[in-house]
Amino acid sequence: MTKDSAYYFKGKDLYDWTKLNLQDTTDFLYFDNKSLAGKVDTKKYSYNSGQMLQAAVLLYNLTADKTYLNEAEKIANSAFRYFTAHSLREGTEHFRDNNSWFNAVMLRGFAEYWRASGKNNFQVQFQQILNNYYRSQRDDQGLFFRFSRRPQNRKWLLNQAGFVEMFAQLALIASSYKCHG
Repeated sequence: MTKDSAYYFKGKDLYDWTKLNLQDTTDFLYFDNKSLAGKVDTKKYSYNSGQMLQAAVLLYNLTADKTYLNEAEKIANSAFRYFTAHSLREGTEHFRDNNSWFNAVMLRGFAEYWRASGKNNFQVQFQQILNNYYRSQRDDQGLFFRFSRRPQNRKWLLNQAGFVEMFAQLALIASSYKCHG
């Protein structure tokens, strides 16, 4: 790890710019992008908010400034409500965003938050979501569909890797709570 403070200051500047320009102040989530012409694309994807959740926790870890941890908590609570849903018809939880890599980035942010805060809120729900996908969203070879009930002839490596990362993140979190809590 470098001790060069220039990286910290550049990271903090980028965090502040993103928060100022892309955060939806009504729910603490993040819009997708801002064009060079200054127009904000107001679509919300799980990876945008997940990355800022992780960034807030990393800044908290570096500075011990509770403001960042408080920001992370607001993002986490809102992201879980916005990016997950309950299917009454199937009686299961699921991700609203159908891209596993996007959701893996979000879960990475949650994992950082859980480690820093000592809270493991939503961990059980994430486990239920992933267990449901494991049981119902794979083909005969065990590969995951792209969050679709319809069989697909082609598989996307990034989709498979997203699922692997999410299962690994939850396993790490679960084992750390068993060891420490």
